[in-house]
Amino acid sequence: MDSAWNGESSREAPGGGYVLFRVPYAPAAEIGGYGSSAESLIGSLDRVVRFDECSSGAVRVLRIPDIRPPLVALPVSGKTVDEPDYPLILEIRVRVEARSLWGRAYLEALRSSLSRMEDQALTDSGSIPGLIWMAAAGDLMTGRGIDRRLLAGGPGAVFDPEILRILEDADLAVANLEGALTHGGLRARKTYTFRSPPETAGGLRAAGIDVLLLANNHSLDWSEEGLADTLEALAGAGLTGVGAGGTIEEAARPYRVSLKGHAAAVHGAAIFPRERNGWDGEFAAARDGRAGILWLDRKGLGRIGQAFRGDTLDVVLLHGGEEWSREPSPVLRRVTNELVEAGADAVIGSHPHVVQGMEWIRGKPVFWSLGNFVFPGMDGTPGGEEGLMIRAGFLEGRMLYVRALPLALSAEGVRAAGR
Repeated sequence: MDSAWNGESSREAPGGGYVLFRVPYAPAAEIGGYGSSAESLIGSLDRVVRFDECSSGAVRVLRIPDIRPPLVALPVSGKTVDEPDYPLILEIRVRVEARSLWGRAYLEALRSSLSRMEDQALTDSGSIPGLIWMAAAGDLMTGRGIDRRLLAGGPGAVFDPEILRILEDADLAVANLEGALTHGGLRARKTYTFRSPPETAGGLRAAGIDVLLLANNHSLDWSEEGLADTLEALAGAGLTGVGAGGTIEEAARPYRVSLKGHAAAVHGAAIFPRERNGWDGEFAAARDGRAGILWLDRKGLGRIGQAFRGDTLDVVLLHGGEEWSREPSPVLRRVTNELVEAGADAVIGSHPHVVQGMEWIRGKPVFWSLGNFVFPGMDGTPGGEEGLMIRAGFLEGRMLYVRALPLALSAEGVRAAGR
């Protein structure tokens, strides 16, 4: 009986034999923690691990089932465990030889049995089923000329190629939409109001975005009519808006989808402080018979908690915290803890306009704020021209992989930082 690292089927592997077991491994890194910064998150995930480092014992590797929070897996030579040519799989093979006439007669029956065992081993562990890849980014505002660039030049006029690749390759791509997609409505009495033509939704869908959070302080910038137009524009483009609707039932309704045979859901909600001009998020809260956003008071928390399911990857897009703060507010911490206790598997934050750190709560990843994604007009603000995009791979409800891509914003759009 032999064992060897090999990502190929034993039928083609040196040494031959029959595969009895295939066990996937990966190098692991510890990330997150109370008070962790975006820089520490990026740094811990930036290392390139080569296959020879793993096979020689130069780096510590763990079985995939043993990599659990606060650990995440790192790619090996740029490959993740769900790719067909992933190299870090321990194969245990058996070879049989006939040394007598009786042995040769028995060999054929034994080979048939081993072949069935090999087929089962390759089916069970030849790949990792159900690894769901999610791309997530922060505040997306398409006014101030971004909508015109998007409609005239397509996604490439706003998003650079690396960002587009991440969005398009993801099973699920999400962000927070600031403002309404409408030509109508009444302008709200507040300092900043944003809107873009409804056709903008088609450009965002073409960029690879699937779901947009509408539970924020700009969804009713142009009244309930503007919100209704936004929902209609998104649906017409094949996008889904979560966290807002014509009734509280609609606002609390998540986006549900089956990905690689596993159920996933994206929920949207908000809890943010009153603005300096007096405008309060509770003014925009959906109530019985009134359009608005899902506001996380006791009633809102109860509704979103009822929507979580044990057999589903439940991701919450949460608009909350204090603008321009580098740390989550006490209110946001309390609400996020309650969401995780109720069944949330991951929480993705927006609203502060600056990047905050990542933390594990009860083994669930919380990205407190991904900062801005596309937001013209942030010139000269401390941190407003920066953002973070994450690409996370979830296996059986837990985050197994995550990559953090720093973003650089401008009046023309967004690019990967350093490019």
